[in-house]
Order: sequence, then structure tokens, then C-alpha cells
Amino acid sequence: MDQNNSKIKQILGWIIAVPMLLLGVYLCLFEHENLRVIVYASLSYVLYFICIGRKQYIKSDYLIHFLGLFICYIVLQIILRASPFLQLHEFKLTYPTWQKASQVQIVDQEEHTHHVSKGINYAYMNVIYQYEFDHKKYSTEQADIARQYHLWLWEDNQKLLDLTKMKFNQALNQNEQEVYVNVQQPSESIYFYSQHWLDIRGSWIAHILFLLQIFSILALVGVLGIVVKKVINPNNTIQTWSKSKKMIFAIIFFTAAWTFLMGCWILLMYLTHP
Repeated sequence: MDQNNSKIKQILGWIIAVPMLLLGVYLCLFEHENLRVIVYASLSYVLYFICIGRKQYIKSDYLIHFLGLFICYIVLQIILRASPFLQLHEFKLTYPTWQKASQVQIVDQEEHTHHVSKGINYAYMNVIYQYEFDHKKYSTEQADIARQYHLWLWEDNQKLLDLTKMKFNQALNQNEQEVYVNVQQPSESIYFYSQHWLDIRGSWIAHILFLLQIFSILALVGVLGIVVKKVINPNNTIQTWSKSKKMIFAIIFFTAAWTFLMGCWILLMYLTHP
């Protein structure tokens, strides 16, 4: 019995671990996330294991350690992506030889969107900027600045683009921008547009809140379905109907339900987009 339980646990571990591994690879390679967070997560988990979790996980399967490491990576990535201030100072600590440029000017800016399948994942700015270093002027282009995710279900893509541009220009007007230059190669630089402590839309927190709204709606629909069932069929009399009568009732019920949901959605769009 114990062997069967261990095999079941191992199979479930692989079922969870493999998709998470693929998700981690996707986030690192295609979402342009900070790869140094992998190192930070590894060091954090090792310290946790040595100081706190050694006795608890000493006999655990290696998949447990992998899941713990992945969770640590996700948490650190969320924290870092949600704070432009931390992004700036993390870079300064990681690259202490890079120096701050002067006379930074925006030459051109353009908002773009990142597509996943047929939808838009997030909006960002492409910026061409000019700076001065060691009495010489340089010009370069940087993409994926001021990234902003969808936060609410009713937001359209144009609103997301406008919000991204507004946040970038607001930080620009407040003179928060900083450019750091590679001393060995002054034409190489990196642009930081903001120094705000928190930007929820710029991190996966917005993704999580967006998914919670979807799950909440599905849960609400499920609860409403149970309530409707209790109201229209309290004694389970529908089960005694003929197949044709059940089919007609199902068609009428689902048509009315979808009409109600579409009406609520249209009303929501009208209220949020006057």
C-alpha cells in the first residue's frame, strides 16, 4: 500500500513539475524576464533549506525541492517586476562599474503590444534616447519599457496602450529617468524610466488579479446555477420528463442564461466606456 501511495505521489509530482518547468522556461526565454532572479531564487532556497527546512525536507523527493525553488522564483520575480525602484537598485548593485549618464533626452517614443495567440498580453514602450557620457553624445534604442498588463476584464487594448504611454510620460515629466552606461563600451546603456516603489500593472500581480476575476465569475455562475436549480426544480421533477421535453427546456434555459450574461456584459461595457 505504501509503495502504491509513493508511486501515485511521484506521478502527481511529475504532472505538476513538468508544466511548471515549461512555464519557467517560457517566462525566462519569451517574457524577457530578469534571468538573474534564477540565481537569487536558488540562493534564497538554499539558505531556507539550510536554516529552516533541512529537518522537514531532508527525506523529501527532489520534485518537492524543485517546486519550492520554482515558487521562490515566482515570488521574487513578482516582487522585482512590481517595483521599478527595486529594478533600478538591483541593477546598480549587480553592475557597480556602470556609471550614470547625463543630458538624457527622449528622441522618439512609440507604444507597442506583445501578443500571445490571438490576444494581447501586455503593452510597452519603445524608446530612442540620447545621452552624454565623457563629453560625447550617444543615441540608442530600448524596447519593453513601462510594461503594463491588463488588470480588469472590461479593459480594451487601446486603453492599455494609452495607460502605458501616460505612465511613461508622467515619469518623464517628473524627471525620474536614469541611464547607466557601460564604461568599457559607452555606446552600451540601459534606460530606467521610473523610480516608483510599486507598479502593480507592471508585474504578474495584474495577471493573477485578472485570472481571479475570471474564476470568480465562473464560481458566481456555478452558484447561480445551483440556486436556479433549487428554485425551478426543487423536487427533481425534471428528471421524470421525456427526452424531448428535457431538450426543449435545456435550449430555453441556456438561451435565457446566455442572453442574461450578454446583457450584463453589454451593460458593464456601457458603464465603463461612456
